[in-house]
Amino acid sequence: MCGESSAADATVDSRPRADAPVTADAQLSLCPPADDDTIALYRFDGDVLDSVGFNHGMPAGESFVAGAPDCDLALTYLAQIFGPVIIADAAEWDLSIGSVDFWIYPVADDSVYGILSRDATERSLPGHFSVWQSRRAVALRVQSDSANAVACTADGSLTDGKWHHVVANFGPPVVEIYLDGVLGESSDSHAMDGGVLFCDQKADFGIDGNDNPWVIGASSALSDEGESTPVSGKFVGGRIDNLRISSKRR
Repeated sequence: MCGESSAADATVDSRPRADAPVTADAQLSLCPPADDDTIALYRFDGDVLDSVGFNHGMPAGESFVAGAPDCDLALTYLAQIFGPVIIADAAEWDLSIGSVDFWIYPVADDSVYGILSRDATERSLPGHFSVWQSRRAVALRVQSDSANAVACTADGSLTDGKWHHVVANFGPPVVEIYLDGVLGESSDSHAMDGGVLFCDQKADFGIDGNDNPWVIGASSALSDEGESTPVSGKFVGGRIDNLRISSKRR
């Protein structure tokens, strides 16, 4: 298993009762907690604050709705006029190895949407990172300092009207993405351009050397280096919950 959570069939209405015993199966549906390797944790329970540190997000017109199983509320965007949440660059993000995991409730169409991005148009700098929804898939791209990038796709598994758990691991031994506990495959069908490698080539790029802010709910692949605009593919209609950035793989 890639991490503590998996919810291939979880919905907002499938939460265990508060008085129900916590079984092994029930534990898998719980929101992953902070631990000693958690760098930042955004629960989105009515705010965009970092619950374990001081790397708070900057509000930008987001809304909060019913969240993933046992996660209370979640972040969403109700219109294109709103900007994504921005988290400023910080020394904590210089990770040569680690992970990002979160829950998503996908947009119910076949367009491309940015979910989480720390990216820019500059292709010769290291550590650029993006996760996005493309049709029924979730894709990951991590860029190295040699202008190569590794692309992984968890393909064809997103179900409308249900929550899904995503884990993106980076650094040695290999970049990889999990969707609901299932390891994604190498694929060019959803990959961005820019010297793309694939997961099975064992690329082990980290996100250190990246000086860009995090963008939650859009892609910053078109922004200038060090900036958060312009963005594309706003995640309007989707939901994001319990975003955790860690210094270890999950």
